[in-house]
Amino acid sequence: MSKSATSFDALLTTARDLAITVVTGQLGPPMAGRMWIGGHSLDAILCPDQSERQVAILIAPGGPGATHIRTGQHTLNAADLIRLAQDAAAAGGSVLQGRLAVLTPATWLKRHDGARHGAGAQATHDAATAAGWPANCGNDPVLFLDDRSVFGLLAQANVGRTVTLLVGTIAA
Repeated sequence: MSKSATSFDALLTTARDLAITVVTGQLGPPMAGRMWIGGHSLDAILCPDQSERQVAILIAPGGPGATHIRTGQHTLNAADLIRLAQDAAAAGGSVLQGRLAVLTPATWLKRHDGARHGAGAQATHDAATAAGWPANCGNDPVLFLDDRSVFGLLAQANVGRTVTLLVGTIAA
């Protein structure tokens, strides 16, 4: 008896073919601004050197319950982005593009306000909140895609308890 391929199998094949990062497993609740899959934080997987970069992220609900992480380094081209979009649609997910970065209230202010504010973590947090920093992010470093927290994106996509992410760098 042959085993039929699932949409998750197709996503793994795409990640392997394109040599991009794949992360799948059960989401843990955010702790101190960090999202967790298994015992691994998403920011440590997706931004290990804390550098900001342009990416495409495929977010799809489901996958196996077990954690699966494989990093890739390939830079995506236009044909690769089309393939990601097709696979996302087949898996009931979506593809988002933007700058992936770990931000703090201070780095948010540099990006959105530029004005100098009073010293101290609370004054910085208050100024960042006034400049649009999400209140639920607290004073912690948080993984963002442009101005949207990855936690917020996952909630908006209604991925549930298990998620599959494919992440590839886009040429700037």
